[in-house]
Amino acid sequence: MLKFTASVQPGRGRGAKVGFRTLNLRPLQTVEIEDGVYAVQTSIDKTSLPLPAVMHVGTRPTFCDTYSIEVHCFDYTFVNTPSTVEIRIVDKIRQTRTFADEKELAHQIDTDILHAKAILL
Repeated sequence: MLKFTASVQPGRGRGAKVGFRTLNLRPLQTVEIEDGVYAVQTSIDKTSLPLPAVMHVGTRPTFCDTYSIEVHCFDYTFVNTPSTVEIRIVDKIRQTRTFADEKELAHQIDTDILHAKAILL
């Protein structure tokens, strides 16, 4: 089980655009994570109880974009963007892949969230 701490970086707002706000992460130490989508537990600024979440690692091929690590916490709205998060990877859900459009991507994210909830809750 891999754990790492990351700072939260400004993103481009694409997650919110497709209906899933994400925190864009920059690990504070070297971590080797295979590209894909993961069920994770997220602790905010080392003070919160773990929040169930889904995390994407890798390029964002649907947007022809660069490598990123981003996490979406279920049923949780941040009042303020946290400065750091601790991530504990629980299980890999799937590989990264390209989707035809944002609607197809949003549908897959819904499926990923259901899968991650079944693992985490």
